[in-house]
Amino acid sequence: NLILLQLNFSQLLLLLAGLNLLISVYIYSKVPEFFLRFIIYILAICMYRVRTKAEPNIPDEGAAVVVSNHVSFVDWMFILAASPRPIRFVVFAPIYYSPALNWLFKMAKAIPIDSQKSNPKAFNKAFDDIAKTLESGELVGIFPEGKLSGDGEVDAFRSGIEKIKKSTPGRVIPVHLDG
Repeated sequence: NLILLQLNFSQLLLLLAGLNLLISVYIYSKVPEFFLRFIIYILAICMYRVRTKAEPNIPDEGAAVVVSNHVSFVDWMFILAASPRPIRFVVFAPIYYSPALNWLFKMAKAIPIDSQKSNPKAFNKAFDDIAKTLESGELVGIFPEGKLSGDGEVDAFRSGIEKIKKSTPGRVIPVHLDG
């Protein structure tokens, strides 16, 4: 028995587990992307076999743009699960603002983007948000094809990646998803 608290070993473990839970809830309420990253990591490794063929080139600190092909709607989950740092993904505005997913994208601090033709204001705001994110030393994830690949092959990139690289700091980290 522990003399100070009058607890046996089982009770002490239960107390520590409760304190850990309280601290976790507090941290996740202040920084919800950590909770989101944890859940995504668990889902990705439990539901899929995720293998990286090379060491991630993601720097420990500093700005970078993670550029990947787009083979499914859950690509961002795999990239986030393999990354040692949080990544703010650029998401097509109609998907970002869908009622079922908007809360998730807000928690992930995703950046909504729309086409320049349909909503020039949202298009320009997205690039401003990307620039601010990179200037603050964070990672931004984009799928420069702008659509899902029908056959798994990399399609032509839209011009957004060029615009990002011309106006903002950070290096480009290529990622290829397969399977």
